[in-house]
Amino acid sequence: MEGENAPEEEIQRKSWKDTVLSPSLLPGNLRFLIEVEEEDSDEEEDCEGNDIPTIKIPQELKEKMRKPWRKTLIIKILGRTVAYKTLINRVTNLWKLEGEFECIDLSYGFYAIKFQNMVDRAKVLMEGPWKIMDHYITVQRWRPNFVVASASIPSTAVWIHIPGLPIEYFKESVLCNLGRLVGKPLKIDYHIAWSTRGRFARICVEIDLNTPLLSKVHIGNRVYNIEYEGLHSICFKCGVVGHRATDCLVNQMENPSTKETKKETKNQDQQDFIFTWTRQHQGKVILQERLDRLLYNIDMVDFFPNLRVVTLTRIYSDHNPILVNTDLEIPMDKDKHPFRFEAAWLTHEEFKMVFNSAWDRKKHSLVDEIEEVKHAIISWKDSNFGNIFKRKKTLTNRLQGIQRSPHYFHSNFLQDLEKLPMNYDRFIPILNEEDKLNLNKQVTMEEVKEALFTMKGMKAPGPDDIRPIFYNQNWDTVKNTLCDFANMALELGKMDTKILRTFLVLIPKHATADNITQFFPISL
Repeated sequence: MEGENAPEEEIQRKSWKDTVLSPSLLPGNLRFLIEVEEEDSDEEEDCEGNDIPTIKIPQELKEKMRKPWRKTLIIKILGRTVAYKTLINRVTNLWKLEGEFECIDLSYGFYAIKFQNMVDRAKVLMEGPWKIMDHYITVQRWRPNFVVASASIPSTAVWIHIPGLPIEYFKESVLCNLGRLVGKPLKIDYHIAWSTRGRFARICVEIDLNTPLLSKVHIGNRVYNIEYEGLHSICFKCGVVGHRATDCLVNQMENPSTKETKKETKNQDQQDFIFTWTRQHQGKVILQERLDRLLYNIDMVDFFPNLRVVTLTRIYSDHNPILVNTDLEIPMDKDKHPFRFEAAWLTHEEFKMVFNSAWDRKKHSLVDEIEEVKHAIISWKDSNFGNIFKRKKTLTNRLQGIQRSPHYFHSNFLQDLEKLPMNYDRFIPILNEEDKLNLNKQVTMEEVKEALFTMKGMKAPGPDDIRPIFYNQNWDTVKNTLCDFANMALELGKMDTKILRTFLVLIPKHATADNITQFFPISL
């Protein structure tokens, strides 16, 4: 335009569809307004006269060492210590990233997060603030020479609003200057930057939680409020995050209260009743105490991160029952489920082939072979049988429904049930022709002798008192008779019942047995 030294570049108008599908939102075009700044100087001072040895690292080597960490984020939970496994489970469900990430414990409550792709990194950095168990996760970009032992309370990325800002100020240069007043500008909401369907300015900035935050800004002849997304506990009296102006120590020192405050005695994690024991006298409560507690260790917290203790109403006892609510909201990883081997798999015709193929792949280590076989069996089981327990539960529920509704025996539901395929041959072994022929063969002399000689000599006397030792000592004499007796019994399916007679002894089940049903019959 005439009269201006630097003509302003005309902004191309875009439709709402073009904005949503804008290539600027794609991974390759994610643009930060500032890059990582090396806050610590790389200049190394010479320590002359000092007995402590000094190691000097060339600048080129420093760059190689720092390059893998350039895209890393540093996180810390404000005001709470969380176990490592709990943190991994919580942030996995909270962030819902597309790729994998690696979490490294740096101690002192700091964790380094390395991402596989930059989209996930931008999401974690830009879409905050994040909260775990009602405590903020501070997110900051990694910087060189980051020492956790001496690190102060970290900065975090937040979105700020400028409600009521005139539309002519919706320029990137103006919004960046506004962001610099609060912190380090990281990104601008592109929909608002291009004045498309935008009602207020929205800027993502990195703020230092140790420095006071601005609540207002003067533009032209007007004062505009600055709102911080998601940061509800901000004191604009001292400008520090973590408390409100009503709880600010500076405010209390300036305006001391002469009114006595009632002390809160309820535990933060306690729900419902405070006391667990009550003493009554003549129907009146004269004493209440909190005696009962839940004792657990860090492993239980890792396994049940949402664990809560609830004191319930007492009925008969003077103690209130305590309910431990695990509230499992975090899904368990399928890989962590214990492996259960089913003996029925051995009868399947494909099992040996799957077993041999997996076993041969890891011949150098027994442990690796077992793991390989386990994974192969799981894959084979899922592809051939699916979820057996789910199918079993479904079938059980259907059978229970049949038993509860006998008048629906002729319904379409039962007709469909009768049409289910009966593939018994897949699970129950079937005798082949060779097995059938072996069953029809006559008993040999060797089989009768083997069965007889395995019996103990003085056992099973019977009414005739002829014991197995009698046949063993006279085998040459009785062998033909015993063999013919066994073959005739198999062919005709019957025998002389006198040979089956035996003595029975009744053993009482308890000392005062006086009924026949209270005895165990044992054959001698």
